[in-house]
Amino acid sequence: MSRQRKHHPVGPLRGRSSASESPYRLPSFLAAEMLNVDLFKGGIGNRRGGSSALSMTFSSGGPFTGTISHLSAHLPTGVPSAGELWAVDDAATPIMGKLAGGTTWAPITLTDNWTSADVEHIDAVTFNGKRFFAGNTAQDRTHVSRDGSTLERMGQGAPAAAPTVANTGAGSYAATTRYYRQREAVLSGSTRLFVSEPSAVVSFTPSGAGAAARITKATAVEDSTHWILEGSADNETFYELATTANGTTTYDDSAAPSTYSSGTESYTAGDYSTWPSVKYLATDGNRLLGAGSWESGFTSRVWFSALLGASGVGNDERLPTDNYVDLNEQDGGVITGICKQSVYGYVWVFKRSQIWRLVSTGIATAPYRPICETREVGAISNKSIIVAEDSAGRPAIYFYSDKGPYRLGVNGVEYLGRDVQDLHDTFNKDASSVAVHGVYYREKHQVWWWIATGSANDPDQRIVFDTELGRVVDEDETRGGWVKHTGENCEARCSVMFASTVGASMSTAQKPYIGQTDAANRVWKCDTGTTDAGTTYRAYVQSLPFRFGNDVQKCQAFPPRIAALAGSTNVTVSYIRDEGDETRSGSVVSFTAVGSETLLRKLIEGLETADADSVAIRIGDASAQDATWTIEQAVIPYELREVAA
Repeated sequence: MSRQRKHHPVGPLRGRSSASESPYRLPSFLAAEMLNVDLFKGGIGNRRGGSSALSMTFSSGGPFTGTISHLSAHLPTGVPSAGELWAVDDAATPIMGKLAGGTTWAPITLTDNWTSADVEHIDAVTFNGKRFFAGNTAQDRTHVSRDGSTLERMGQGAPAAAPTVANTGAGSYAATTRYYRQREAVLSGSTRLFVSEPSAVVSFTPSGAGAAARITKATAVEDSTHWILEGSADNETFYELATTANGTTTYDDSAAPSTYSSGTESYTAGDYSTWPSVKYLATDGNRLLGAGSWESGFTSRVWFSALLGASGVGNDERLPTDNYVDLNEQDGGVITGICKQSVYGYVWVFKRSQIWRLVSTGIATAPYRPICETREVGAISNKSIIVAEDSAGRPAIYFYSDKGPYRLGVNGVEYLGRDVQDLHDTFNKDASSVAVHGVYYREKHQVWWWIATGSANDPDQRIVFDTELGRVVDEDETRGGWVKHTGENCEARCSVMFASTVGASMSTAQKPYIGQTDAANRVWKCDTGTTDAGTTYRAYVQSLPFRFGNDVQKCQAFPPRIAALAGSTNVTVSYIRDEGDETRSGSVVSFTAVGSETLLRKLIEGLETADADSVAIRIGDASAQDATWTIEQAVIPYELREVAA
């Protein structure tokens, strides 16, 4: 039989495949494994970046003493150079800090301490220049940082009791029954910033022998600067009688109740309710939205603020009583998350096995109409919901479900997980701390999910999806784009995108940051360097097994030729014969330019295998090491041999 040497090119490759799938069914553009590589560069793969530790020095107080369990980024002015990084640890009394305008953290003063056992579930969003936080405390309230140094309860709490009233002076003030109540207020100069709901009402009938009714304010339950006295002749319609600084605790009313109506009518009761302790926060640009609840029991409710810019005081923080939408309580599970921003004009809300969209109605009293998008799949957690792009650059929502990773976009709901099914099979969705969280690495068009596997109660692996390489094939099935990451920068309780360069002016370019779980007080920047903060890791690409003889003839593979970017170091190339029956490795090679060339090709001399039914090639690290490489292509020379037995 004639032995004609042929050459089989390997690459470009578009991702790994699931080990649980038959290799006979796999597309040729997939690899058997891509470990600790990314697909942003290289036709075959690029060794992933490492990580470096962020300085955790505090300006005063601090430092963090527990595991960093919450990270979020805030742009108070919308300017990236003024970005802020916020963090919370899981100490017995959790510490909250902020990194802004430099490399030193500043402590945040908390009105209410976070519940340590739940800090990993804290959620945050920026709205109207403020930073809003949802999380579990001893109070049924959502919180906000208005000044960047303190965390307060949203809105203004109402007095716990009605004011008290007594006769004062001597005279003939008419014995006409009237009704009083008070509100708490925060003023800047004469401008009202926040107003509370009214207190309970007190009824009072003067003696007829006094000069006035003296009203003494009730004790405020929260910080305020002023109190507003309201009066009514019929206990139905109230009018403002006086706005008084808190230093003055009484007001003498000598007006006839029939004249109250000449003043300003009071705010409608119910329009200035405070927010309950919601679990998740979002914004559609004009309103703040909150979903789920730590305290109230409304686990399928979405609340929304007053419209920004509409009439009223403190609209971004007040919650009119009827401003909510219920999404079928107890149907499809509780709300598990809400998309941080509107996509395609809708607010998207997730349950464990449902997805809802809130459609704008244009009706002021009922601005959202809920529509169930699907009852087949939902999101496991809020931190797994990521706004990114699809392969065409269109907006899309990525989320992790009980069934694995999905995407919601112009093509509806799409399953993405066939190529990582083997990894999802090890997913610990019942992790006691965090099962999954993720970010969109925009500069590399990659979605990163950290997932807990096996018995781990925090994520210990990362799966990365390249949104440009994952494409629809075979009608509605998406294949390609996936790689697997392991190592210490995959051991993370939380993640966020933040400035690549931290300093007085934060860089526009961003990197993923994590709360690393191997020790307390660790925030690491990812995709930098070639080790995980000094710890080496192994990376490689292993191709599918090539059956050059179509399971009829055996083959012999000869030394392959590897094309790599100049500067690639410590690359080991191996042949794997017959699905792991034998592995042979060539010498370690580096691709050092001798001139100005950027791409080099090397023959891996001495590497070959014979009498094979199949041959796979593995390129990368032989073991954990400090190295860098970008592999563009491999070519396997082979000859067919005798007919297989």
